[in-house]
Amino acid sequence: MKGMWAGFVAGAVVTAIGFSIGRHQPASAFGRYDGLADSDNMRCTAEQLDHNRQLVRTFFAPGRSPRDAYDLMVPNYVQHNEGVKRFGQINGLKDRDAFKAIDEILTNNGQRPELLALPGQPRNEMAFKIIATCDYVVAMHRTFVPDPQKVGAFYPAFDFELWRISDGKFAEHWDSQRIPTPLPDLMRAPMRPAKLGAPAR
Repeated sequence: MKGMWAGFVAGAVVTAIGFSIGRHQPASAFGRYDGLADSDNMRCTAEQLDHNRQLVRTFFAPGRSPRDAYDLMVPNYVQHNEGVKRFGQINGLKDRDAFKAIDEILTNNGQRPELLALPGQPRNEMAFKIIATCDYVVAMHRTFVPDPQKVGAFYPAFDFELWRISDGKFAEHWDSQRIPTPLPDLMRAPMRPAKLGAPAR
């Protein structure tokens, strides 16, 4: 159950948001930077790049609330994590509201990836590296997984997720998470309203 929800939320685990990288070229005479986006003529400011990195730092900050994360997303936020999408379909929630409902469950149970740690496990770092462009931002996660060959030890593993940015907020999201097997009960039937938390406004 813990592993399933950690996968839904977006990637896996967190706290240190200290490291970030932005691949850009030296400032031109106009103080602008080339962005690594879909188009060669995309240009963005250093402030935009910093803002996009900060979105990820804020999203993965241990102290942020589900409402904080919800407010970082545009109203028509598009989710490509199929587990979150199907949870939303079962519960009659759109992508943004489906994420918020799952995030509330995880936060209330202390199981959000950036909050969750087993005894002796190093803190997961969901914003271990950040690569920002004009319209996209990538987060590299460094998570710590139990070592099957060394009892009580953990090894680092790395995952990535990508967001498209629009109007300074998260507009679209991709990650590598799969629907859990066997299928958990929460993917079979609607949850009780009390567990979904207060409706988002």
